[in-house]
Amino acid sequence: MKIDRLMGILLILSRIDKVTAPYLAEYFEVSKRTINRDIETLCMAGVPIITQQGSNGGISIQEGYKYDTTIFSKEEMTKIITGLNALDSVESSTDKNTILEKLHHGNSDINNIIEIELGSFYKETVSEKIRQIKDAVKTSKKISFQYFSKSRKSIKTVEPYRVVYKWQSWYLYAFSNENNDFRWYKLNRLWGLVITSEHFEAKSIDEKVMEKINDIFPSNYILKALFDKSVEYILVETYGNQSYTERDDGWLYFERDFTNFEFMLSWVLSFGDKVIVNEPICMIERIKEIAEFHRNQYE
Repeated sequence: MKIDRLMGILLILSRIDKVTAPYLAEYFEVSKRTINRDIETLCMAGVPIITQQGSNGGISIQEGYKYDTTIFSKEEMTKIITGLNALDSVESSTDKNTILEKLHHGNSDINNIIEIELGSFYKETVSEKIRQIKDAVKTSKKISFQYFSKSRKSIKTVEPYRVVYKWQSWYLYAFSNENNDFRWYKLNRLWGLVITSEHFEAKSIDEKVMEKINDIFPSNYILKALFDKSVEYILVETYGNQSYTERDDGWLYFERDFTNFEFMLSWVLSFGDKVIVNEPICMIERIKEIAEFHRNQYE
């Protein structure tokens, strides 16, 4: 777009003392005539551009001139830079430094107070998966991978659409021809990803469904339990200081909905004798079975 090219010319002139029209034409992949018209447009807009003919000539901007860099406020600029750095933690991009250089222009005093690391122990593999998925989306090619679910290990071939960071994990949002519907796949359970040669015609995504992303894991269980005061810091760290109430006897009453029974069970068991479960009954029975199993093992 012309406005983008005009802004780009201004950025170049603000960093380089003098450039030539052929240089700008090659940089923006347009004709020299188009660059000349752009320069005229900038001059008409009041930008003091100087053009010099001859062997040492070129295009420059008047010394001391500063164009308006307040399209974004300093706070907005900081948020943008924070977001770029966060994304770069899992998707190293050669464009990052160029973008940051443009954003920092005229805002050299911006400090990154917040740092976000979206990587994990699987950072390298997640980064590679994201890169492959992006390539597949751009070329409209299906991807195939081995997927580990609770019930089984299987080979999936799907149409990729988006990569989403949610619930402290990365997910692939893709269309499954096997299920004839869109599905979510956790990247850390997805291995051996390859881009196939099979093309697909992109389908439209229902944004209303994307907005209700939390609904894909409905609440199936309500945990009601008492926790010892000594593990209060874990409750705060995991679910916040509003997730429980302290009783007169010192025990902490905790109530929360869970989607996955096994996750809820393993989380409760990690507290050992520092927790007493009141509900659900199915969890109490399962804890009894586990306790009986271990009692028999150690007798």
